[in-house]
This record gives sequence, C-alpha cells and structure tokens, in this order.
Amino acid sequence: MTWNDCLEKYLHQCSNRVSKVSKIPRLSISLASKLLDELPNLKIIHLIRDPRAIMNSRDKFSWTPVPGGAVSLCKKIMADYLSSVEVKRAHPGRLYTVFYEEIAGNPIETFRGIYDFLGYQFSKNDQIRLTARTASSKQGNAGSTYRFNSAKTASTWKKQINSTVLKETNKACFSVYQLLGYPEFKGS
Repeated sequence: MTWNDCLEKYLHQCSNRVSKVSKIPRLSISLASKLLDELPNLKIIHLIRDPRAIMNSRDKFSWTPVPGGAVSLCKKIMADYLSSVEVKRAHPGRLYTVFYEEIAGNPIETFRGIYDFLGYQFSKNDQIRLTARTASSKQGNAGSTYRFNSAKTASTWKKQINSTVLKETNKACFSVYQLLGYPEFKGS
C-alpha cells in the first residue's frame, strides 16, 4: 500500500464518522490550542508520560542523548503543562490532561473519564476491548497495544534505564517531577 492509498483510505474512513481522532506526538499544546478557536467541536487530550520513561526509550533508539535531550524534553513538558492550564481557562471543557501511568495502571477508570470528557458512554463492550489490550493473553511487540499487564509494562523502564540517563534526566527534570507529582527514583 502506498502513502497515497493510505491517506485516501484514512480520509474515506473519517468522512462518514461522527468523531475523528488523530494522535499527533510532540505537537505543543500552545500550537494545538490555536485550533480550538477555528474548530468549535475540537477537543484535545493531552497525554503526559514520566520523562524518565521517555528518555529510557529514546536512549534505546539512540535518539536525543542526555543531557541535551532530557533538558529539551522537560522544557517542553513544562511548557505544555503550563499552556494546558491557560487553555483550560480560555476553553473550558475542551482540553483533558491524562497521564500515561494512569492509563496503564487503571485503564478502565481512566478511559471512563476520557469517554465522559468526549461525551460518550463507556460500554461493556468498550471495557472488554480495553481489557483485551491491557491484560491480554498475548504480549505484543513495542509498537503493539496488547500487554499482559499494562501497569507492569509502563514501569519496566525502572529496571532498564541506564544510570547516566537516569541521573541526567533527574537533574534536568526535577521541577517537572515536583509540578506533576512524579515520585523520586534514583535507580534500583
């Protein structure tokens, strides 16, 4: 399938749907919020993840090494969070912040909150589908959404993170941890 085929399929599938969802990693909240004025039905879900987990992942793929990668990541997380507070004031009920760790650790309740924010009912079938992905009998690869135990998977970084990556990320992100309530972790 070519890129054009994929785009055409996506546009066709979206054209007859009531809701359209797009995942846009690394888009700043300040930029995304500009769309709220233009699109009155748009709602934004702001996903935040522990920067140590992100830096562990980036280290595995040799992306954005420390300390520079951690510094820029935590500046962005801080800016996005502070922007989200302003956006929530300017556009009540249009931006919802959720933590990755909440999704992994308590998926049913977290998705009930997301569905409520979006104005949908969280059905028994939705719960079954979500449970199949977060407490599955099969483990997917890193890009898959199937997990034996999503909470355990979400904290795996704690056993894998390189001590230098952890130390530098802790230095760069201390104020983010304080603001967002992430607990101290200095290694195992």
